[in-house]
Amino acid sequence: MREILLCAKHDNSRNRPYRQQDSTWSYLVCAGAAFCQAVNMGRNLSFGVLFPVIIKQFNLNRQESAWIGSLAIALMFFAGPLAARLTEIYSCRFVAILGVLLSAVALLVTSFAENVIIYFFTYSLMGGFGSCCIRISSFLVIAKYFCKRKPLATGIVTASSSLGLFVFAPLTQVFLDNYGLQNTFRIFSGIVLFSGICTVTYDPYVEETDTNDSGSKVKEQAVVVEGKRKFMDCSLWRVPTFTVFALAYAMYFTGKTVPNIHLVKYAQEQGISFARASRLLMYDGLSSCIAGIVTGFVCNVKFINPCFVYQAGAFTSALSFVLFTAAASYSWFALFSVFSGLGKGITIMTSNLILLTCVDNERRATAFGLVNCLASFAHLASPPFAGNL
Repeated sequence: MREILLCAKHDNSRNRPYRQQDSTWSYLVCAGAAFCQAVNMGRNLSFGVLFPVIIKQFNLNRQESAWIGSLAIALMFFAGPLAARLTEIYSCRFVAILGVLLSAVALLVTSFAENVIIYFFTYSLMGGFGSCCIRISSFLVIAKYFCKRKPLATGIVTASSSLGLFVFAPLTQVFLDNYGLQNTFRIFSGIVLFSGICTVTYDPYVEETDTNDSGSKVKEQAVVVEGKRKFMDCSLWRVPTFTVFALAYAMYFTGKTVPNIHLVKYAQEQGISFARASRLLMYDGLSSCIAGIVTGFVCNVKFINPCFVYQAGAFTSALSFVLFTAAASYSWFALFSVFSGLGKGITIMTSNLILLTCVDNERRATAFGLVNCLASFAHLASPPFAGNL
Protein backbone atom coordinates (compact mmCIF):
# COMPACT_ATOMS: atom_id res chain seq x y z
CA MET A 1 0.00 0.00 0.00
CA ARG A 2 2.84 2.38 0.88
CA GLU A 3 4.53 1.83 -2.49
CA ILE A 4 1.24 2.40 -4.33
CA LEU A 5 0.79 5.73 -2.53
CA LEU A 6 4.35 6.76 -3.29
CA CYS A 7 3.99 5.82 -6.95
CA ALA A 8 0.72 7.74 -7.19
CA LYS A 9 2.41 10.82 -5.76
CA HIS A 10 5.25 10.35 -8.21
CA ASP A 11 2.95 10.02 -11.24
CA ASN A 12 0.76 12.98 -10.32
CA SER A 13 3.80 15.26 -10.36
CA ARG A 14 5.27 13.76 -13.53
CA ASN A 15 4.18 16.60 -15.81
CA ARG A 16 5.75 19.30 -13.71
CA PRO A 17 8.76 21.05 -15.33
CA TYR A 18 12.10 20.33 -13.76
CA ARG A 19 14.21 23.07 -12.23
CA GLN A 20 17.54 23.72 -13.93
CA GLN A 21 20.90 23.65 -12.20
CA ASP A 22 22.82 26.92 -11.69
CA SER A 23 19.62 28.86 -12.41
CA THR A 24 18.06 31.80 -10.59
CA TRP A 25 16.00 29.36 -8.54
CA SER A 26 19.22 27.57 -7.59
CA TYR A 27 20.54 30.71 -5.96
CA LEU A 28 17.24 31.14 -4.14
CA VAL A 29 17.67 27.60 -2.81
CA CYS A 30 21.24 28.48 -1.82
CA ALA A 31 20.05 31.55 0.09
CA GLY A 32 17.38 29.49 1.88
CA ALA A 33 19.83 26.74 2.78
CA ALA A 34 22.34 29.31 4.02
CA PHE A 35 19.76 30.94 6.30
CA CYS A 36 18.62 27.58 7.70
CA GLN A 37 22.23 26.59 8.31
CA ALA A 38 23.03 29.90 9.97
CA VAL A 39 20.17 29.51 12.45
CA ASN A 40 20.69 25.79 12.99
CA MET A 41 24.46 25.68 13.39
CA GLY A 42 24.79 29.12 14.99
CA ARG A 43 22.42 28.11 17.76
CA ASN A 44 24.14 24.77 18.34
CA LEU A 45 27.70 26.10 18.23
CA SER A 46 26.80 28.88 20.69
CA PHE A 47 26.28 26.30 23.43
CA GLY A 48 29.53 27.53 24.93
CA VAL A 49 27.67 30.70 25.99
CA LEU A 50 24.93 28.63 27.65
CA PHE A 51 27.54 26.36 29.22
CA PRO A 52 28.47 28.47 32.32
CA VAL A 53 24.80 29.33 32.97
CA ILE A 54 23.75 25.67 32.93
CA ILE A 55 26.65 24.79 35.26
CA LYS A 56 25.52 27.45 37.73
CA GLN A 57 21.80 26.72 37.54
CA PHE A 58 22.05 22.96 38.07
CA ASN A 59 25.23 23.00 40.19
CA LEU A 60 27.09 20.67 37.84
CA ASN A 61 30.76 20.21 37.11
CA ARG A 62 32.26 21.02 33.72
CA GLN A 63 32.39 17.43 32.49
CA GLU A 64 28.72 16.73 33.26
CA SER A 65 27.52 19.90 31.55
CA ALA A 66 29.69 19.31 28.49
CA TRP A 67 27.76 16.11 27.78
CA ILE A 68 24.61 18.12 27.04
CA GLY A 69 26.18 20.12 24.23
CA SER A 70 28.48 17.41 22.93
CA LEU A 71 25.66 14.85 22.73
CA ALA A 72 23.48 17.30 20.77
CA ILE A 73 26.26 18.06 18.29
CA ALA A 74 27.28 14.40 18.12
CA LEU A 75 23.76 13.26 17.24
CA MET A 76 23.56 16.02 14.65
CA PHE A 77 26.32 14.11 12.86
CA PHE A 78 25.68 10.52 14.01
CA ALA A 79 22.15 10.44 12.57
CA GLY A 80 23.54 11.52 9.20
CA PRO A 81 22.96 8.17 7.44
CA LEU A 82 19.34 8.08 8.59
CA ALA A 83 18.68 11.70 7.59
CA ALA A 84 20.38 11.14 4.22
CA ARG A 85 18.29 8.04 3.64
CA LEU A 86 15.12 9.99 4.39
CA THR A 87 16.08 12.58 1.75
CA GLU A 88 16.26 9.75 -0.79
CA ILE A 89 12.92 8.23 0.21
CA TYR A 90 11.02 11.50 0.51
CA SER A 91 12.88 14.71 -0.39
CA CYS A 92 15.26 17.30 1.03
CA ARG A 93 12.28 19.61 1.58
CA PHE A 94 10.37 17.06 3.66
CA VAL A 95 13.42 16.22 5.81
CA ALA A 96 14.28 19.89 6.34
CA ILE A 97 10.75 20.72 7.51
CA LEU A 98 10.80 17.67 9.80
CA GLY A 99 14.08 18.87 11.28
CA VAL A 100 12.76 22.39 11.86
CA LEU A 101 9.67 21.10 13.68
CA LEU A 102 11.67 18.69 15.84
CA SER A 103 14.22 21.36 16.79
CA ALA A 104 11.59 23.96 17.62
CA VAL A 105 9.59 21.56 19.79
CA ALA A 106 12.76 20.31 21.51
CA LEU A 107 13.81 23.84 22.48
CA LEU A 108 10.32 24.70 23.70
CA VAL A 109 10.08 21.60 25.89
CA THR A 110 13.61 22.22 27.22
CA SER A 111 12.54 25.65 28.44
CA PHE A 112 10.14 24.00 30.92
CA ALA A 113 12.64 21.41 32.20
CA GLU A 114 13.48 21.64 35.89
CA ASN A 115 15.85 18.69 35.90
CA VAL A 116 19.04 18.51 33.86
CA ILE A 117 18.21 14.92 32.87
CA ILE A 118 15.36 16.28 30.74
CA TYR A 119 17.92 18.30 28.79
CA PHE A 120 19.52 15.11 27.51
CA PHE A 121 16.23 13.89 26.05
CA THR A 122 14.99 17.21 24.65
CA TYR A 123 17.93 19.50 23.85
CA SER A 124 20.44 16.72 23.14
CA LEU A 125 18.55 13.81 21.56
CA MET A 126 15.42 15.33 20.02
CA GLY A 127 17.08 18.62 19.15
CA GLY A 128 20.20 16.90 17.87
CA PHE A 129 18.26 14.74 15.43
CA GLY A 130 16.25 17.73 14.25
CA SER A 131 19.44 19.67 13.63
CA CYS A 132 20.85 16.70 11.73
CA CYS A 133 17.87 16.69 9.38
CA ILE A 134 18.29 20.41 8.69
CA ARG A 135 22.04 20.17 8.13
CA ILE A 136 22.08 17.10 5.88
CA SER A 137 19.17 18.24 3.71
CA SER A 138 20.66 21.72 3.28
CA PHE A 139 23.94 20.40 1.87
CA LEU A 140 22.35 17.70 -0.27
CA VAL A 141 19.90 20.12 -1.87
CA ILE A 142 22.86 22.35 -2.82
CA ALA A 143 24.57 19.38 -4.46
CA LYS A 144 21.41 18.77 -6.51
CA TYR A 145 20.91 22.36 -7.62
CA PHE A 146 24.46 23.29 -8.62
CA CYS A 147 26.98 21.94 -11.10
CA LYS A 148 29.35 24.64 -12.40
CA ARG A 149 29.04 26.78 -9.28
CA LYS A 150 28.90 23.93 -6.78
CA PRO A 151 32.14 24.96 -4.96
CA LEU A 152 30.90 28.50 -4.50
CA ALA A 153 27.42 27.42 -3.35
CA THR A 154 28.94 24.87 -0.94
CA GLY A 155 31.22 27.58 0.39
CA ILE A 156 28.30 29.93 1.01
CA VAL A 157 26.30 27.31 2.92
CA THR A 158 29.37 26.24 4.88
CA ALA A 159 30.20 29.86 5.71
CA SER A 160 26.64 30.48 6.86
CA SER A 161 27.26 28.16 9.81
CA SER A 162 30.08 30.44 10.94
CA LEU A 163 28.00 33.54 10.28
CA GLY A 164 25.34 32.01 12.50
CA LEU A 165 27.93 31.56 15.26
CA PHE A 166 29.00 35.19 14.82
CA VAL A 167 25.38 36.34 15.28
CA PHE A 168 24.12 33.85 17.86
CA ALA A 169 27.06 34.04 20.28
CA PRO A 170 26.37 37.65 21.34
CA LEU A 171 22.64 37.22 20.79
CA THR A 172 22.59 34.31 23.25
CA GLN A 173 24.37 36.43 25.83
CA VAL A 174 21.87 39.29 25.35
CA PHE A 175 18.93 36.92 25.75
CA LEU A 176 20.45 35.33 28.86
CA ASP A 177 21.15 38.70 30.48
CA ASN A 178 17.68 40.08 29.81
CA TYR A 179 15.34 37.09 29.81
CA GLY A 180 17.06 34.20 31.58
CA LEU A 181 17.81 30.64 30.46
CA GLN A 182 14.23 29.37 30.07
CA ASN A 183 13.02 32.28 27.96
CA THR A 184 16.16 32.09 25.84
CA PHE A 185 15.20 28.56 24.82
CA ARG A 186 11.68 29.76 23.97
CA ILE A 187 13.00 32.59 21.82
CA PHE A 188 15.30 30.18 20.01
CA SER A 189 12.34 27.89 19.39
CA GLY A 190 10.51 30.69 17.61
CA ILE A 191 13.57 31.65 15.55
CA VAL A 192 14.09 28.05 14.41
CA LEU A 193 10.42 27.74 13.45
CA PHE A 194 10.64 30.96 11.43
CA SER A 195 13.71 29.67 9.55
CA GLY A 196 11.59 26.78 8.28
CA ILE A 197 9.94 29.13 5.78
CA CYS A 198 13.12 28.96 3.69
CA THR A 199 12.79 25.21 3.20
CA VAL A 200 9.82 25.82 0.88
CA THR A 201 12.37 26.65 -1.84
CA TYR A 202 13.77 23.09 -1.74
CA ASP A 203 11.80 21.96 -4.80
CA PRO A 204 12.75 18.28 -5.21
CA TYR A 205 12.23 18.28 -8.98
CA VAL A 206 15.53 19.33 -10.51
CA GLU A 207 17.37 18.11 -13.60
CA GLU A 208 20.78 17.14 -12.31
CA THR A 209 23.98 16.62 -14.25
CA ASP A 210 26.05 13.78 -12.87
CA THR A 211 29.57 15.14 -13.30
CA ASN A 212 31.01 11.91 -11.95
CA ASP A 213 29.31 9.74 -14.57
CA SER A 214 30.42 11.00 -17.99
CA GLY A 215 28.05 13.96 -17.87
CA SER A 216 24.93 11.84 -18.11
CA LYS A 217 21.58 13.37 -17.12
CA VAL A 218 19.51 11.93 -14.36
CA LYS A 219 16.18 13.01 -12.98
CA GLU A 220 16.04 13.49 -9.23
CA GLN A 221 12.52 12.66 -8.12
CA ALA A 222 10.69 13.95 -5.06
CA VAL A 223 9.94 10.39 -3.97
CA VAL A 224 11.94 7.28 -4.81
CA VAL A 225 10.42 3.85 -4.25
CA GLU A 226 13.32 2.10 -2.58
CA GLY A 227 13.91 -1.43 -1.46
CA LYS A 228 16.74 -2.25 -3.81
CA ARG A 229 19.35 0.20 -2.60
CA LYS A 230 21.36 -0.64 0.50
CA PHE A 231 21.09 1.53 3.59
CA MET A 232 24.86 1.40 4.07
CA ASP A 233 26.79 1.07 0.82
CA CYS A 234 30.15 -0.53 1.69
CA SER A 235 31.43 0.03 -1.85
CA LEU A 236 32.12 3.61 -0.80
CA TRP A 237 35.21 2.44 1.03
CA ARG A 238 36.70 1.34 -2.30
CA VAL A 239 36.80 4.99 -3.40
CA PRO A 240 40.24 6.21 -2.21
CA THR A 241 39.32 9.90 -2.06
CA PHE A 242 36.23 9.21 0.01
CA THR A 243 38.09 6.91 2.42
CA VAL A 244 40.92 9.38 3.04
CA PHE A 245 38.66 12.37 3.57
CA ALA A 246 36.14 10.46 5.65
CA LEU A 247 38.89 9.60 8.14
CA ALA A 248 40.44 13.07 7.96
CA TYR A 249 37.03 14.68 8.55
CA ALA A 250 36.42 12.58 11.65
CA MET A 251 39.91 13.24 13.04
CA TYR A 252 39.64 16.97 12.46
CA PHE A 253 36.50 17.28 14.58
CA THR A 254 38.29 15.66 17.52
CA GLY A 255 40.01 18.99 18.08
CA LYS A 256 37.52 21.41 16.56
CA THR A 257 34.63 20.69 18.91
CA VAL A 258 36.52 21.41 22.12
CA PRO A 259 36.89 25.22 21.73
CA ASN A 260 33.20 25.64 20.85
CA ILE A 261 32.20 24.09 24.19
CA HIS A 262 34.99 25.12 26.58
CA LEU A 263 36.49 28.35 25.23
CA VAL A 264 34.18 30.79 27.04
CA LYS A 265 34.54 29.02 30.39
CA TYR A 266 38.30 28.63 29.96
CA ALA A 267 38.70 32.34 29.14
CA GLN A 268 36.70 33.23 32.28
CA GLU A 269 39.13 31.18 34.34
CA GLN A 270 41.97 33.26 32.90
CA GLY A 271 40.38 36.39 34.34
CA ILE A 272 38.30 37.50 31.32
CA SER A 273 34.74 38.66 31.93
CA PHE A 274 31.82 36.59 30.63
CA ALA A 275 30.77 39.31 28.15
CA ARG A 276 34.25 39.57 26.61
CA ALA A 277 34.79 35.81 26.66
CA SER A 278 31.57 35.18 24.71
CA ARG A 279 32.80 37.57 22.00
CA LEU A 280 35.61 35.15 21.20
CA LEU A 281 33.04 32.94 19.47
CA MET A 282 32.04 35.97 17.40
CA TYR A 283 35.60 36.41 16.13
CA ASP A 284 35.82 32.72 15.37
CA GLY A 285 32.50 32.76 13.52
CA LEU A 286 33.18 35.89 11.45
CA SER A 287 36.64 34.80 10.30
CA SER A 288 35.32 31.32 9.51
CA CYS A 289 32.48 32.82 7.47
CA ILE A 290 34.84 34.96 5.41
CA ALA A 291 37.26 32.06 4.94
CA GLY A 292 34.48 29.75 3.74
CA ILE A 293 33.21 32.17 1.09
CA VAL A 294 36.71 33.05 -0.17
CA THR A 295 37.60 29.35 -0.30
CA GLY A 296 34.47 28.73 -2.36
CA PHE A 297 35.67 31.25 -4.95
CA VAL A 298 39.19 29.82 -4.88
CA CYS A 299 38.05 26.21 -5.36
CA ASN A 300 35.90 27.30 -8.30
CA VAL A 301 39.14 27.96 -10.21
CA LYS A 302 39.80 24.89 -12.34
CA PHE A 303 43.55 24.51 -11.77
CA ILE A 304 43.31 24.69 -7.94
CA ASN A 305 43.14 21.36 -6.15
CA PRO A 306 40.78 21.50 -3.12
CA CYS A 307 42.87 18.84 -1.39
CA PHE A 308 45.83 21.21 -1.05
CA VAL A 309 43.55 23.98 0.19
CA TYR A 310 42.21 21.58 2.81
CA GLN A 311 45.75 20.85 4.05
CA ALA A 312 46.46 24.55 4.54
CA GLY A 313 43.25 24.99 6.53
CA ALA A 314 43.88 21.94 8.71
CA PHE A 315 47.38 23.17 9.58
CA THR A 316 46.04 26.62 10.51
CA SER A 317 43.38 25.08 12.78
CA ALA A 318 45.84 22.77 14.51
CA LEU A 319 48.27 25.62 15.19
CA SER A 320 45.55 27.84 16.65
CA PHE A 321 44.32 25.08 18.98
CA VAL A 322 47.82 24.64 20.40
CA LEU A 323 48.37 28.39 20.83
CA PHE A 324 45.11 28.80 22.78
CA THR A 325 46.80 27.18 25.76
CA ALA A 326 49.57 29.82 25.69
CA ALA A 327 47.23 32.84 25.55
CA ALA A 328 47.97 35.23 28.42
CA SER A 329 45.72 38.16 27.54
CA TYR A 330 42.42 38.90 25.84
CA SER A 331 44.20 40.17 22.72
CA TRP A 332 45.93 36.83 22.27
CA PHE A 333 42.68 34.96 22.82
CA ALA A 334 41.02 37.11 20.15
CA LEU A 335 43.92 36.59 17.72
CA PHE A 336 43.88 32.84 18.13
CA SER A 337 40.08 32.81 17.73
CA VAL A 338 40.48 34.54 14.37
CA PHE A 339 43.06 31.98 13.22
CA SER A 340 40.89 29.16 14.51
CA GLY A 341 37.98 30.48 12.44
CA LEU A 342 40.10 30.87 9.31
CA GLY A 343 41.33 27.31 9.52
CA LYS A 344 37.86 25.99 10.28
CA GLY A 345 36.24 27.82 7.39
CA ILE A 346 38.82 26.55 4.90
CA THR A 347 38.87 22.98 6.18
CA ILE A 348 35.14 22.36 6.52
CA MET A 349 34.29 24.01 3.20
CA THR A 350 36.82 21.94 1.23
CA SER A 351 35.83 18.76 3.11
CA ASN A 352 32.14 19.23 2.27
CA LEU A 353 32.97 19.97 -1.37
CA ILE A 354 35.20 16.93 -1.78
CA LEU A 355 32.80 14.59 -0.02
CA LEU A 356 29.86 15.79 -2.15
CA THR A 357 31.75 15.34 -5.43
CA CYS A 358 34.06 12.34 -4.95
CA VAL A 359 31.30 9.77 -5.59
CA ASP A 360 28.48 9.49 -8.13
CA ASN A 361 25.05 11.00 -7.51
CA GLU A 362 23.48 7.67 -6.59
CA ARG A 363 25.79 7.27 -3.59
CA ARG A 364 26.25 10.92 -2.66
CA ALA A 365 23.61 11.07 0.08
CA THR A 366 24.88 7.83 1.63
CA ALA A 367 28.47 9.06 1.50
CA PHE A 368 27.70 12.40 3.12
CA GLY A 369 25.60 10.77 5.83
CA LEU A 370 28.22 8.12 6.58
CA VAL A 371 31.09 10.57 6.98
CA ASN A 372 29.01 12.72 9.32
CA CYS A 373 28.26 9.61 11.36
CA LEU A 374 31.99 8.97 11.75
CA ALA A 375 32.58 12.56 12.87
CA SER A 376 29.89 12.21 15.52
CA PHE A 377 32.13 10.06 17.72
CA ALA A 378 34.65 12.89 17.91
CA HIS A 379 31.88 15.37 18.71
CA LEU A 380 30.57 13.12 21.46
CA ALA A 381 33.78 12.16 23.23
CA SER A 382 36.20 15.07 22.88
CA PRO A 383 34.42 17.85 24.89
CA PRO A 384 33.75 15.70 28.01
CA PHE A 385 37.25 14.25 27.76
CA ALA A 386 38.73 17.75 27.56
CA GLY A 387 36.57 18.83 30.50
CA ASN A 388 37.87 15.90 32.52
CA LEU A 389 41.47 16.86 31.69
